[in-house]
Amino acid sequence: MSDQAVPALAVRSLARRYGAVEALRGVDLEVRAGERFCLLGPSGSGKTTLLRLVAGFEAADAGTVEIAGRRVDRLPPERRGVGVVFQDYALFPHRTVAENVGFGLRMQRMARARRVERVADMLALVRLGDLADRRPDQLSGGQRQRVALARALAPAPALLLLDEPLANLDRRLRESLRAEIVDVHRQVGVTIVLVTHDQEEALSFADRVGVLRDGRLEQVGAPVEVWQRPASRFVAGFLGEMNLLPARPEPGGRAFVDALGASLPVAGESPAGVVVACVRPEALRLERDGVGSGARAGAGVPGVVQHAAYAGGSVTYRVAMDTGLQMLVRAALPDGRPAFAAGAQVAVHSEEVACRLLPS
Repeated sequence: MSDQAVPALAVRSLARRYGAVEALRGVDLEVRAGERFCLLGPSGSGKTTLLRLVAGFEAADAGTVEIAGRRVDRLPPERRGVGVVFQDYALFPHRTVAENVGFGLRMQRMARARRVERVADMLALVRLGDLADRRPDQLSGGQRQRVALARALAPAPALLLLDEPLANLDRRLRESLRAEIVDVHRQVGVTIVLVTHDQEEALSFADRVGVLRDGRLEQVGAPVEVWQRPASRFVAGFLGEMNLLPARPEPGGRAFVDALGASLPVAGESPAGVVVACVRPEALRLERDGVGSGARAGAGVPGVVQHAAYAGGSVTYRVAMDTGLQMLVRAALPDGRPAFAAGAQVAVHSEEVACRLLPS
């Protein structure tokens, strides 16, 4: 096997139990060399447990961990070639920025002259060279997290693990620092595994995403794949907002969606048995004044706006349909104002949007 084909990280049948709770249930995963991979899932899904097993902070009950083709699950953390950035920074408060960044190099007994040079390079990489003599309590949250990033990168790890590193920052700073981490990745090329529960963060940051639920991987794929082609109802509902609607497969790669009163083209293969159609809110359209008690060809399905959630450049309407279901419809705001208020009589139109079918 060539070096290029060896995964940067490979976990096989990894399991971890805390008493009666199965935090990980035989997870198999490969992360490619040089990629930005994201473990995404709700609280309690097992993503941080998986990261801790890879880093060596905990021992697995079963399974193996390989980094760059070398089995490491029996090695202590300092011998795994892994860098870790934590949510709470974990900086030494009594040490300067430069001393924090150089700590791992001292543990490696790197020569002082070389260590000073490496620390300077890392601080330049994260644009903190002029703050080398400050202490952590003299820095902002974003600056402290960049120090933590530089410290993790200084020993040139084979794998960089990021455990929700941006969770303590405000939205604008999160977006800015996320872009900086991407820039650093492009310069350094280290393989990154990011743990987060933030869907926007995962989709905008990662080359591939692994969605965890109850200790199992539900789906692994490129962001556009897991967004557009969810493998399960959980993934469809967890990633963004989704309308899950009763449907009946029809010949010719179409399905009749009862709630929309329309036959829609199907993206991908249709599963056997009872199915639901996944339709994103942005794929639907609202018009004023639904007429009648049911769907009419070209007229859309009548309903009443229950709530309009304004989000700057768009608005998401929750519509109670005459069919008895509720539906989400998202629309752009070209003139900056929502077109419908709560109580408005509307009709939901599906156009010729492709839906995805999943087992009911």
